[in-house]
Amino acid sequence: MPDWQAQELKRELSENGTSDLLRYLTPRIALQQIGSGVGRKLYKKTWVDCTIRTIAKLTKDPYSQYNRSVGIVSSLKIIPKKGFIITDLRLLDELDVLKKYNFFLIRVKRNTAGLQGPAANHESETEMLEIPDSVFNEIIYNNSTLDDLKINVEKVLSRF
Repeated sequence: MPDWQAQELKRELSENGTSDLLRYLTPRIALQQIGSGVGRKLYKKTWVDCTIRTIAKLTKDPYSQYNRSVGIVSSLKIIPKKGFIITDLRLLDELDVLKKYNFFLIRVKRNTAGLQGPAANHESETEMLEIPDSVFNEIIYNNSTLDDLKINVEKVLSRF
């Protein structure tokens, strides 16, 4: 950041207690802009194709495992893999790719879920709402405790 911008930000913070930018720029909005505003604008299937390539590499190499902080890492021992879980799916084209590869698709629904404010209107928050439950292989209702959700997920996963 150029010095003049840093000085401007410091002045605004000292005058107002916080800047409009810092009030507006939440972590979710930042991730939406990076994911869709940059990644998907460059290539629409950036994230789902990256996921499929990662799974292909992990499947081929019995010594590899996935670490969410650094990506694929090697191990000195064989890492058994029963399957892969993708914990977040937000867009129809991503769903279409996963269906093409015969993924078992689970929708988790919660009655009280939902964002408020500007972030709630982003395509990554609204597009999945248009997809009917019938597209998914299983629906899990998450209207209780985190422990209950874990039990319900484990029940579904135990079938594999």
